[in-house]
Amino acid sequence: MRVFSSNRSTLVVLILAILFSPHTLAQGNESLNDLRRENERLREQLSQLEAELAASKRQVERLQRQNQSLRESLTSVRERATQNRDSNTRSPQKTAPVATPAEKTAPVPEAPMASPESMFNAVKQSYLAELDEKPRGTDSEKRRFIGDAKRWARARNQEHRGPVRWIARVESTKPGDGRELIVQWRSVDPGSGLPFGEPFTLIASPRDAGRIQSSATHSVWELDGVATLRLEVDENLVAPSVFTARRLIGPYVEFAFNFDVRSMSPLGNVGKNKSR
Repeated sequence: MRVFSSNRSTLVVLILAILFSPHTLAQGNESLNDLRRENERLREQLSQLEAELAASKRQVERLQRQNQSLRESLTSVRERATQNRDSNTRSPQKTAPVATPAEKTAPVPEAPMASPESMFNAVKQSYLAELDEKPRGTDSEKRRFIGDAKRWARARNQEHRGPVRWIARVESTKPGDGRELIVQWRSVDPGSGLPFGEPFTLIASPRDAGRIQSSATHSVWELDGVATLRLEVDENLVAPSVFTARRLIGPYVEFAFNFDVRSMSPLGNVGKNKSR
């Protein structure tokens, strides 16, 4: 019995010596420090992801408002077309309709940031030079093309951004969220006063909405702000559709841009004296 008790005491002492040895304690401290560092890294990563998520939500909300505006405009155009068709069906014209002369337009400026249409043309030329000839017939070719298109789009988005002053006239307006105003613009050549390019939509703040609404249709304004190209690649978007108002640079690549307004200033009768 004494021998057994002595051996058990010796075993207990050995276990305690191992547990509280400097090497064991050092390993425990190192593991604790590693866990703390990992925890801190995960916290920083979580904060960054939360910030990116908040920014993405704001961008999605803005795009949803613009998309709703474009859809409503498209619906209005379709309704007018249907009404005209029904009217022609009920009361066919006995004489040929008189053609309305097309509005004269100005050339699109070549400088890429001179107007939205200038930006579109510059990016279109780049697409034709760098992507248009790449094969995309098979699944593997399409995957490679989409990857190339995304890299190309990121590079073009970085290139086309900066402060701008665009001259444009008011085409139409309608209420937005709160006191905001959804304004459809069309670029104008300040020298001749003639329009050019496709219409584009910007949201006017409550500060500018009242002044724009009180101005005459086709009033010309100077839009001062920061423009940023925002090309988007969608592997399901091969060609334009009548059911969407999305504008394509080419297969899979949609043209869009952001415009952060600094000021909107009316310019009056731009170019009217010169165009006579």
